[in-house]
Amino acid sequence: MAAAILEGDSSIPLCVRDALAPIIRELQALNDEIAVSDRAIIELVKTDANARRLMSVPGIGPVTASAIAASVQDVEAFSGPREFAAFLGLAPRQNSSGGKERLGRVSKMGNRYLRKLLVVGAHAVLFHRKAHQDGAESVGGEAHGNQTIQACRGSDRQ
Repeated sequence: MAAAILEGDSSIPLCVRDALAPIIRELQALNDEIAVSDRAIIELVKTDANARRLMSVPGIGPVTASAIAASVQDVEAFSGPREFAAFLGLAPRQNSSGGKERLGRVSKMGNRYLRKLLVVGAHAVLFHRKAHQDGAESVGGEAHGNQTIQACRGSDRQ
């Protein structure tokens, strides 16, 4: 439809073409700028060893890997995957008193951007998985639970 408007398709009224043409040209320019940024991110990820290791985890691409590598400078600060999940805001809210532990819903008070990128990546893995694989096994299994943190630490610590 955008190409038809820019080419001057006679089936589209002239006033509509005149109104939409500047918007379409602006969207095309934005798409070009996004493509340039994507290429720059891919080049950055190629030079960063941590980001390359992160990309070996299913569902983590160049954007997510570069965001995690930039946000988490020292992976040794996390004692394990649970602490990293708490950093992302995936820990239950606690309402405890008198020694009785009451856990509520997920707090969502951590890094919202990283959490969103990881959820989108996990959704993509589940959505595009092969028919013979179980989605829970390929994404949420115990063996893969430590994979993100261990990818940052390197293969020598697995």
